[in-house]
Amino acid sequence: MSMHKPNERSALEEADEIAATIDIEPLLARFQVDGLTKANLAKFVPILTKDIDKYATRFYEFIRYFPELRAILADHDIAKLRLAQTSYWARLFKCQFDLAYVRSSVLIGVVHRRIGLPPSLYLAGYSFFQNELYRTVGTALKPLDFVALSISINKVIALDVAIALHAFHDRQRTKDFHSTFTLI
Repeated sequence: MSMHKPNERSALEEADEIAATIDIEPLLARFQVDGLTKANLAKFVPILTKDIDKYATRFYEFIRYFPELRAILADHDIAKLRLAQTSYWARLFKCQFDLAYVRSSVLIGVVHRRIGLPPSLYLAGYSFFQNELYRTVGTALKPLDFVALSISINKVIALDVAIALHAFHDRQRTKDFHSTFTLI
């Protein structure tokens, strides 16, 4: 059963429409996600994903500290969300930056915007996850490997955040456009 109004697009339909406007190649170049980045991540995927379930558990514990997120999460199955989150992060580090990836990243932005999640809380959650990664890999790697991997992590996370936040920006631009014509 559809949970949106009859004339309202589903989150997936909206994400598909936005994703179709995103050309991933220039974004990969802008965020310097290149062959070296992908090779660094491929080399260390086992370390990155080894504790991914723990990261997701701590992530959901962390975001429950925010009253507005507790209210949003109250009606959701945390175990299901945690599973989706771990799958998403694992896929991100495999660097499969195709249309399916863009759609999934945009969909995250659309869903977060629709539930009223402020971008600052989205960024706080991603920052928490990134710090958890660094704590783990920082103790498992030689210093030069840690630096190389950290740079690669930063690049793909920045790319991912930019794509997801595009959904927030796209909607705001549409609202501004319609507001302008309402005033005329």
